[in-house]
Amino acid sequence: MDRGSIYRELFNRVVHGVYGPGVWLREDALADEFGVSRTPIREVLFQLAQDGLAEGLPNRGFRSLGFTVDDLEEAYEIRRALELVAVERATPTISIAALHEIRARIEAVARTDDPIEHAAIDSRLHQLIADASRSRRLITMLSSLYRIMQSFRELGFASSTVRDPAAAEHIALIDALAARDAPTAIRLLDEHIRLSKARVLKQVLDKPIAR
Repeated sequence: MDRGSIYRELFNRVVHGVYGPGVWLREDALADEFGVSRTPIREVLFQLAQDGLAEGLPNRGFRSLGFTVDDLEEAYEIRRALELVAVERATPTISIAALHEIRARIEAVARTDDPIEHAAIDSRLHQLIADASRSRRLITMLSSLYRIMQSFRELGFASSTVRDPAAAEHIALIDALAARDAPTAIRLLDEHIRLSKARVLKQVLDKPIAR
């Protein structure tokens, strides 16, 4: 199993309460479970710690910090603040060709119900905005938040009540970005993230995540 797959599995265990706060994440046991050496396990645990889902204690290893609905809401609010800065910086120079490619993909999958495909397009658009900000710190911080939110994106896009409005919001945002209309892009992105947070939180509250 590759490092990305191990990260996603451990991530899901933390956010869905399998590993509650204080549970030790033992390198040896996890290496045996996934059939890998301790090195990729240690790298994954460091990534979980960087993403705020675990903590490393000197000479003791790593333990889960757990994850709650309140943590998810906070992550959305931090993401919103950072991404609004990113979109303001990105609008003058973001690739119009890349925007048109994403717009075409949104339209192509509009009638499908594959949540992974919809979540991947969502992720691609928001990562494009972050990258176009050309701010290393912004990109790093937003990439960490995007990793935390990816499973919740997929959960949300399983429902047409999330997919359909999100697609319309994305297309409007893309059109504003392609027109280099920064004020409109900022307003639309702000509204989109606020609405996305509300939609995803509604979905999550029906799932076995820690409260």
